[in-house]
Amino acid sequence: MVAAEESKAFALLEDLLAREEFEKAFKAACKLPVSPEQTEALVFAALQIGRWEDARAAIRRLRQQQQQQQQQQQKAAAGGAAAPPLLLEEAYCLYRLNKPQKALLLLAELQQQEQQQYNAAAATRLHAQVELLVANYLSSAACMLQAEAASSTSSSSSSSSSLSHPAAVAAALKHNCSSSATFELPFNGAALAEQQQDDATAAALLQRALQLCAAEAGVREEDALRCIDRGELAGVLVQQAAQQQQHGNTAAAEQVYAAVLAAAEQQQQQQQQEIDVGVVAVAVTNAFVAGLQNEETQQQQQQQQHDLEALIRGATKGASETLEHKLTTPQALGIGVNRCLGLLKCGRVEECRRLVTSLISRFGDSVSLLRLKAAIQV
Repeated sequence: MVAAEESKAFALLEDLLAREEFEKAFKAACKLPVSPEQTEALVFAALQIGRWEDARAAIRRLRQQQQQQQQQQQKAAAGGAAAPPLLLEEAYCLYRLNKPQKALLLLAELQQQEQQQYNAAAATRLHAQVELLVANYLSSAACMLQAEAASSTSSSSSSSSSLSHPAAVAAALKHNCSSSATFELPFNGAALAEQQQDDATAAALLQRALQLCAAEAGVREEDALRCIDRGELAGVLVQQAAQQQQHGNTAAAEQVYAAVLAAAEQQQQQQQQEIDVGVVAVAVTNAFVAGLQNEETQQQQQQQQHDLEALIRGATKGASETLEHKLTTPQALGIGVNRCLGLLKCGRVEECRRLVTSLISRFGDSVSLLRLKAAIQV
């Protein structure tokens, strides 16, 4: 491409990005020669429209080009090898593709590149979300606290150097959650409290997360259920409902699940996606479990004849992201286990046996899977 034409093409690309026409910007960037500037623009546009694999492919092309250039220059002794470009962006793509272990490797590599300038706060928050994805709640909470401390000017913020000890993380959570400005910290803290079987703390932290999440969404806390498609309210409310369901308050939980499914159905009709597809799947699963536990009416008995997978597929139809990219490890395991229970209730033992075998190969010998395995062998 002639220099003048390339300059004109970059000007058009910048204009498209400024006008937030990301689909057109992505296509325009694809036509430009590979360079750091071209790749940064392409990756930025790709991230806005959910094209995670395309973003990763662009990053790999730039790395290959730079490696070839370094080989041609024989890696001049004074300069040494340059750090791989766009590590943070690729780690984010891997997180969105539900490839947490690869994302963690890139984040570790990024942290080692001390000479490279990058957004440390964004990397720490991403690290927290990746750890949450694989149910490493302690590590996730430590990362969130580190990010909060880095962004706070208050001398009372916890020192990140002490957060390698579980007791220090728990103490820092108790101290910082009440003053946190965003819902993520108490939400992650609630997950850790549930793992430690501290139900009272988990409930209090989820309530705090709901308050902050409602404020971020611009609605009153008492209107959260009615405005469940705003911001991240659905995720917080479904988590809160799951805890209520575990403690016997099924009616309140089912009210939340019904609201999520009604909003998801409305979004399907309008071809929109405001509620996270993973949240919808969890709501469908928990409502299905509530139905399995209550067989009083004929309608409920008929509902149990459905395969949970089919119910989830119907509720998430038309979603822009696939479910396998959104579920955390515990969520995916829980859905699989409850699907097996539904199959057993319907007498579809052979299907249940095949599914249990598949789940064990994926998740290992968890207690719930071992119990199912024993049940189908009786």
